Amino acid sequence: MAEKLNPEQEMFAQHLALHQNQAAAYRYAYNTDEMSPETVWANASRLAKKDKVKLRVEELSLRIKKQAEDKFDLTADKLLAHIKNIAYLDIGDFFNWETETCPILLGQRTNVTLKDLSQLSLLQRQMIASVKQTRGATDSVELTFVSKDKAIDRLATYLGINNVKVDVDVTHIQQEKDAAAAFESDFTSIKEKLLNKAAILKNTQEGTIQ
Repeated sequence: MAEKLNPEQEMFAQHLALHQNQAAAYRYAYNTDEMSPETVWANASRLAKKDKVKLRVEELSLRIKKQAEDKFDLTADKLLAHIKNIAYLDIGDFFNWETETCPILLGQRTNVTLKDLSQLSLLQRQMIASVKQTRGATDSVELTFVSKDKAIDRLATYLGINNVKVDVDVTHIQQEKDAAAAFESDFTSIKEKLLNKAAILKNTQEGTIQ
């Protein structure tokens, strides 16, 4: 029998299984008001690696997946396909682009008009987050699309790209900081010496004039 989790660990596991974000799950389950983001990330990562927590997250994830498939006909393949469609959204599919010769400007110009709704597929309509229409001297329609950046980020997370570790040479960074601090100290010292010399020279000149 799996070891039972305490209330906070159970909340963490449930949130993590549903949202797949360790830091957010940790903030949901624990009081992190006095913690730095780095501490939250470290604690969340450590907790997620505990065997009993990992087992619980896996159990909940399988349950969530089964409910999604049974109740909503939602599979990982279908969801990934939808996210991919968002990531590869082409704005050119939503507008008519017509180029015409303009005798006044002595060149060409492009007229852009919104396609009729009947010309858009169901998939394309699902890419539209909101529509704003403005009427006046010049009528206009403003479309807001679902976020391509978020879709790409989710695909990268699924593929493991976001988990790639980047090695940082902390020693080199500290050396650069030390060198910058030393330069600033030397600059301040030189500046003070020059100011002192300038003051002495000024006093000498004033004494000579008197």
